[in-house]
Order: sequence, then C-alpha cells, then structure tokens
Amino acid sequence: MAHIRLTGLIPPMITPMDGNRNVDEAAVAGLVEYLIAGGVDGIFALGSSGEGPLLTRAERRRLISATVKAVAGRVPVLVGALEPSAPTAIEAAQDAEELGATALVLTTPYYVVNDQAMAVRFVEAIMADTTLPIMLYNIPSATGHRFEPATVAQLAKHPRVIGLKDSSGDLASVQETLRLTRSMANFTVLMGAERLCTAALQMGAHGLVSGLGNVAPALLKQLYVAATTGDIAEATRCQDQVEALWHLHSPGHWLSNLKTAVSELGFGSGLAVDPILPAAPEQCEKIRTLLGQAGLLPLSRA
Repeated sequence: MAHIRLTGLIPPMITPMDGNRNVDEAAVAGLVEYLIAGGVDGIFALGSSGEGPLLTRAERRRLISATVKAVAGRVPVLVGALEPSAPTAIEAAQDAEELGATALVLTTPYYVVNDQAMAVRFVEAIMADTTLPIMLYNIPSATGHRFEPATVAQLAKHPRVIGLKDSSGDLASVQETLRLTRSMANFTVLMGAERLCTAALQMGAHGLVSGLGNVAPALLKQLYVAATTGDIAEATRCQDQVEALWHLHSPGHWLSNLKTAVSELGFGSGLAVDPILPAAPEQCEKIRTLLGQAGLLPLSRA
C-alpha cells in the first residue's frame, strides 16, 4: 500500500447523468477537468453528493471507471463504499480497487441497529478483504450514527485508516477528534459542512470535502489556502461567498439543486436518481442568479 496523506480541497463529485438518468461519461470528463482547473487536491466519487448508495452496481462501476480515466493520475480518487453491511461494502470496495481508486470512504453501517463496536468490526471486515487506504465518513443525518471521536482514534492506529470526513456539523466532536489524533502524523480530519469551513480549519482541520466544491472549486481552494496561512480576513471573505452560494440548496431537494447548479456550468442534465424530483423552474432561476452573482455564469445567463 502506497502512503497517502489527504489534505486541501477534495470535492465530493456529483454523478452527472444524461436525460435518461444514466451516467454521462462525457460530462464526468468535463467536470473532472473543471475541478482540476479549480485547484482541487483530490476527487471523491460516489459520496452523498455522488449518489453512491442510490446507484446500481453497474452505474457505480461506470462512474468510477470514467472518473479514474479522466483524472489520469493527476490527483487521488477517493471512492465511497457507503453500504449498510460488511458484505455489500466489501463488494463495492473491491470494485473500486479493481477500477483504480486511490482510497475508500466508509460511513458507519446503517439500517440495522448500530453501536461503536459494530462500527469498528465493520471497518475491520472491509480492511480484511481489500488493500486500499480508508477514509472514515461521518454523516449521521443519513446513517443515523457516526464514528465517535474515541472510535476514530482507535481505528486511526491502523496505518490504512488515513482520515475522517466529518459532515455532522458538530464542531465539538471535530475538536475532540483533532485532539485525540493530533499526534498521528498521517491521519487527517476534513470538514464536510460548507458553513463551518473556516471555523474547522482554524481549529486545525486539514482540508475540505465540500459539495459546493463542484460549483466553485477555486473559491473553496482560496478559502482553504487563506485559512491555513493565517489570512483570516481573506478566509472570512471567501466564507461569506460560500454562505451566499449555500442558499442554492433550498427550497427543494438539495441534491437536485446542486446537480442543477453543475448543469448550469455545462456538466450533465441536472437529474438525480428516481424518485428525487428535478429542481422547480423558479428554483432553477434562483440558482442561475446565485451563480451569476458569484461570477460563475455570464450575467446574460444569470
């Protein structure tokens, strides 16, 4: 296993779809180029923004293959195996490994009753049947549970467990995780909640995994650089811009809105997996306005 330390901006890439809700491989390639041009330090495929738990196995394999091909080794490619059980997660992880992923991303197992002992056993089961590094992922709004800080620190003792993406919105938990893992030089903590980017980086977080990185990668990278070099005024200015863009998520379904925003930039149809409804016309207009105000669309289109 090659050593990898994940820092910087690693957006959870959406899965662009065509008008029939199939993976749009040409749009994947275009979006990858847009992200890399924006300065990203990695790409996370098949996360929550990428509809990882919602796609068929065949569509997930198509998305991984298209992403790895488009990236062509320029940045790490993380792939989510966001499954409710060890057998299904192992299947997804083995597909990712076969198709060229750099690392895996795992949530806690969900649907069945879960505790921290089960979470540890789950990660250990995946490690036993795969060889890739593993990033843990807290998103209790979707899974109902999370890796608690002490559990993260326990798992981080294994050299293949290389970090945590935290989208819980719980800064106290992030602070405790940072405290418990600070002496582990190869372990990184990444913030997944856009509205807490600057706060988390000031606390010592090592990077950002922001869904809005699909839309404004250069802005999020600028925020990261400013916050980690001590330019708090610039980080605050960037955070204010991120806050304005964050409002594209509502009303309506946040994922449809995010995919609509990316489609306005030229990548994909804006459609998500059934039964998620497309963004309403008035929401599309709001999204275009926000993108225009952020300088991401020509004013004539906003």
